[in-house]
Amino acid sequence: MTSPHIGNYGINSEDIESTNIQVSGFVIKEETEIPSNWRSELSVGNYLDDQKIVGIQNVDTRALTRHIRDNGAMNGIISSIDVDIKLGFDVVLSKQRVRLYGIDTPESRTRNKEEKIRGLLSKEYLRDNCYVGSVIRLASKERGKFGRILGIIYKDDDDEVSINDKMIEEGFAVPYTGGNKEELEALHMANKQKLIEKGILEE
Repeated sequence: MTSPHIGNYGINSEDIESTNIQVSGFVIKEETEIPSNWRSELSVGNYLDDQKIVGIQNVDTRALTRHIRDNGAMNGIISSIDVDIKLGFDVVLSKQRVRLYGIDTPESRTRNKEEKIRGLLSKEYLRDNCYVGSVIRLASKERGKFGRILGIIYKDDDDEVSINDKMIEEGFAVPYTGGNKEELEALHMANKQKLIEKGILEE
């Protein structure tokens, strides 16, 4: 979207013309987190979260539009994790997008405040173990449908337990094998109790 602010009016269910959002990703300059319209029921960010649509802001979308106009349509990826992959022989793949393989974490952008807190705790755990400039070992499984590398991350070269597994063990993620939503939710609730017992999360 090329308008500088998106979401001023918010989302109203009476105005929605489609059952699902018809984009795979949403790129904007800046989101208005508190809509000004009295008919608004939720923000654009929460609307995207509810339908599991990835979004990104703080992008110069007008410059991006000019680039596409001059160079033609092209594929793009939206992701929150970038890594440089060393292949040896001085060959490096820079800023590759990686999604952690085999796990599911709570949403950090949702109207459910309790889930949001757990999602932010999961992000903080990952950030503490994969901080900018750190060296990690990546075991790549495959590429996902959006082109991101699906990988298992190890903090140290000789580490036998992956960060993926540690997040599950510590209660910051649950195993994901394509199960249904109810099964995943039950596992997340068990993790919630685990974090409460550890004193990491308030009841």
